[in-house]
Amino acid sequence: MLDGFIDEKILLEAIALLERGVATTLIIRSDNEERLHDDVFLFNKCLIFIKKGGELYLHDHPAQNIAISDYKHALRWSDATEDHITDENQAAGVHQRLRTFQDLLKKSGPFLEDEDDINIHFTITDDIILKGDEVTLSWQVKHASTVIIEGLGEVGATGSKKLRPGADTIFKIGAYNTAQSRLKTVCVKVYDDIHINYDLSFANLRTKQFSSLVKEENYPHVFGVAGGNIVKLNWQVKDSNVVNVLPFGITGGSGEHEFVPVGNMEIIIEAQILHRIFRRRIQLLVFPIPLFTEKLATVKPQHELQLKATDIHDIIAQVKNRQQAYSQSLRVLKEQEIKKYQALVSQIWKITFDKSDNKINLDEVNRSVFERLKRYYSNKPGITEVIDSIKSYYGKS
Repeated sequence: MLDGFIDEKILLEAIALLERGVATTLIIRSDNEERLHDDVFLFNKCLIFIKKGGELYLHDHPAQNIAISDYKHALRWSDATEDHITDENQAAGVHQRLRTFQDLLKKSGPFLEDEDDINIHFTITDDIILKGDEVTLSWQVKHASTVIIEGLGEVGATGSKKLRPGADTIFKIGAYNTAQSRLKTVCVKVYDDIHINYDLSFANLRTKQFSSLVKEENYPHVFGVAGGNIVKLNWQVKDSNVVNVLPFGITGGSGEHEFVPVGNMEIIIEAQILHRIFRRRIQLLVFPIPLFTEKLATVKPQHELQLKATDIHDIIAQVKNRQQAYSQSLRVLKEQEIKKYQALVSQIWKITFDKSDNKINLDEVNRSVFERLKRYYSNKPGITEVIDSIKSYYGKS
């Protein structure tokens, strides 16, 4: 962004960046246009810059001279001084200048743009996220035969991609045809966590010395103090110069504030980074807290329990009586079971061996065997008939 007249040195440096594959965009003051048309040499350098992929825009009042590199460092200069911002603590300032540049770009017009020049629309849904958040990269390219996105490879002229960057990432798109090339970038900054640092301490009533309440085990940021203690809040927020401390209405990236809490309260440290707001909520409890102010139950005196001890001799006598009754019942039950068993055995004996007293009669057995053999052989030929049959057979032969 140049609030002055462009010269050969700036154009040559910008062209060198493009030749190294670095996307480069220049915003110059509008009154440079007439000068460039009059200076053929500078005009030719502008054409080379554009054909190699650079973007050159005109604006009526750029207001200041700022150069931003890699979305991390900003160089601001005038004729007399230079202010090189490289300190990490000044990252919010770099982001703010980047936002100013982007807003200015939207209000600027392109220099020497033809209808058939490559046109790139390249956006990302959010340029600052927490690790794990998702962003969508979108692009639309006209008049290019080849489109390449670094990290994704060759892509179509129009598309989008959902991504979860794990670290700060610069996405670069390159579009090419036979006559020219065009480069453009977008960046997303990824935070593991927003560094909203604070300390909460209380003053000892006797020594007046402050002791910190913040311990690692205090989670989620809940603390307690006795009523009447002086409490001091210290805070420091990185990467943001827009910080509000509520409910005190204090602003500033760092500071301290002493107060005497009159009751439980919530302290909010609110930090704005670009277009996003991050908050750290701190709960402060003030003791003593009134407990059990209402009756939960009432015990009436007339319902008191009266306990009476039982004589041990009575207990022993009861046990003995129960033992005797049990033994007698067991004896009667045993006698009944024996009688049932004997009766059952007698019944089985009669059914099984009801003829066991009869003696065996051999004559009866022999007669029975003879009758059975007689019935078996009654239909079979006798020995005489067999001999006659044999004689008859051989006589014929």
